Amino acid sequence: HEREIRTGYYVKRRKIQRKLRSGKRRKELLEKYGQRERNRLNDLYHKLANKIVELAEKYGGIALEDLTEIRDSIRYSAEMNGRLHRWSFRKLQSIIEYKAKLKGVRVVFVNPAYTSSLCPVCGGKLSPNGHRVLKCSKCGFEADRDVVGSWNIRLKALKMWGVSVPPESQPMKKGGWKVSRNEAYKLYASYD
Repeated sequence: HEREIRTGYYVKRRKIQRKLRSGKRRKELLEKYGQRERNRLNDLYHKLANKIVELAEKYGGIALEDLTEIRDSIRYSAEMNGRLHRWSFRKLQSIIEYKAKLKGVRVVFVNPAYTSSLCPVCGGKLSPNGHRVLKCSKCGFEADRDVVGSWNIRLKALKMWGVSVPPESQPMKKGGWKVSRNEAYKLYASYD
């Protein structure tokens, strides 16, 4: 619900800025709502991190994208830049990282390059096949772009941990198959 929280407080700040042009009251209101937004987001991040670490305890580790330099690559319109720079790219990751270390769960940061543009099955280039769906021209693999990205991040993490990535399963060798978000978990579980 991060988007709803951020949008709601953005609208509140805009109203305050339109009605009160300057002064102590304006500053106090902006600070008050800014602090409320930060508190609500921190609460959201901590609850989400707790759930992620709880799940990761069962599977042995967490793989995250290395987002340390992501702000340098953002170049859009002024309005879009403002929206993108308000995101807490690294905040949730740092909370997950420290909570995982407290529980003894391994965390690895992988390079996000090409994670949503290469096929996790054969390594071929993926092309758009609908709004969110990507398709491989080599093997016929088709999945949601978030599924592809998370799958590739997982494969990179396994390699970084020294785990050999298993050979292709029978459905992968056949080609022409689709993976939905709901089916992705089952596929991940089959690697364990």
